[in-house]
Amino acid sequence: MDDLQVVDLSLPMEPHDWPLDWVITPEKAIATTTAYPKPTGLDWSVIQDDQWETIPILKQLKKIEDDFKFSIRKARESDASQMLLGVNRVIGEQKYLGSAEPFSSEAQNSYLKEVFEKHYPMMVSELNQTIIGVCDIIPYPELGFRHVGKLGMWVLPEYRGKGVGRELLVHTLSEAKKFGLEKVELQVYSDNQPAISLYKSVGFVQEGERTKVRKLNSIYQNLMNMGLFL
Repeated sequence: MDDLQVVDLSLPMEPHDWPLDWVITPEKAIATTTAYPKPTGLDWSVIQDDQWETIPILKQLKKIEDDFKFSIRKARESDASQMLLGVNRVIGEQKYLGSAEPFSSEAQNSYLKEVFEKHYPMMVSELNQTIIGVCDIIPYPELGFRHVGKLGMWVLPEYRGKGVGRELLVHTLSEAKKFGLEKVELQVYSDNQPAISLYKSVGFVQEGERTKVRKLNSIYQNLMNMGLFL
């Protein structure tokens, strides 16, 4: 794209439009810092009758979506190896999770040992005996802060936008309330608009933001703090 094509102009956005994160020109890279959420899937309600015939792939996609049946359950110790593979895949994207370097099996086993011994809220999403997402809420250990838990969550790339994250989140928050937590906090990078929209939809609110807190591949990311009282 030539620099002359970049204009300071607001364009109307429809729910199905896909906002750009970056504009790349021969001279520079421009972060849009867009506030518009990305579509999470097809809106079947707006498909016209004739489009089912003129766009044959729509029927295939609808069947795939209708056949997509996953379950949510509490994590088990036997899930450890699958969880390690999954989280390291998401870490490899170097965009969504706090860590940009893969976890070792030793580090994860140490983490999970405490989770299972203390029965902290941890849920997994499973599809055909494969773990496709994990969500946990870990209480802060310090005296005076133990009524608050920190949320962490990941979903494999190919299963995003299919309701997996929402179901994981809702079930884990329910478990956190049963556990006795009063508040849940999380941190999310400000350019992860789908996640921010999801968190807001269940009641999380922004409580602050740290600017340019991470720099990877010459790209800065801001970190948003969000909280929810149960």
